[in-house]
Amino acid sequence: MEPIITAILNFVDTALNVVVLLVLVLGFALKGWISGTIKAYFQSALGKELEDYRHNLRRDLEAYKASTLREFEQFRANIDIRRSIALQFESAKLDACRKLAADLSAFFNAAVTFPVHDAETKKVANIQLSEYLNTARAAYRNTEIFLPLELNGEISSTMSSVYDIAVTCLNQGIVLKKDDPKIHDELLKIARVELKLRKFVEQEGAFVQRA
Repeated sequence: MEPIITAILNFVDTALNVVVLLVLVLGFALKGWISGTIKAYFQSALGKELEDYRHNLRRDLEAYKASTLREFEQFRANIDIRRSIALQFESAKLDACRKLAADLSAFFNAAVTFPVHDAETKKVANIQLSEYLNTARAAYRNTEIFLPLELNGEISSTMSSVYDIAVTCLNQGIVLKKDDPKIHDELLKIARVELKLRKFVEQEGAFVQRA
């Protein structure tokens, strides 16, 4: 009887060992499967999230690039507009200075030759001289703000002095000779003013051409 019991116990012990071994093998296999499944799931989820992130990043970068490009184009357009306005202003200033130079030259020529005319010629020439004076004054007012302060003063004083001599000769019936010191002095003033004004106009013209 005892040998039978011993055999049964051995069998049970062996069976339990086999069962335990099977459980361990099955548990290990199940663990690997579960681990692989979880890993695959997270890899898939991570890959999707990464792809979504890349897509959103590309979209945001394209939007930022487009926005930056629009801002740059607007900035460049504003620069072009300001440059165009500045160029128009400089061109208008240059034209006004050129007109001043021409009108002053006409007035100076008429005024400096006026004293040498006889009384009858002065009466006729005075009308033309007044027209030259008014034209030159209008041109001077249009350019006064653009001119250097020193040149402004010389133009104004020379216009006054040469016209005063002409008016004095008209009112007092004075006829001066062409080589009279007064005429010579006025010619020197006129020459200095016209030279400075011509140089200023040339500088403005060069600036407009460079622009």
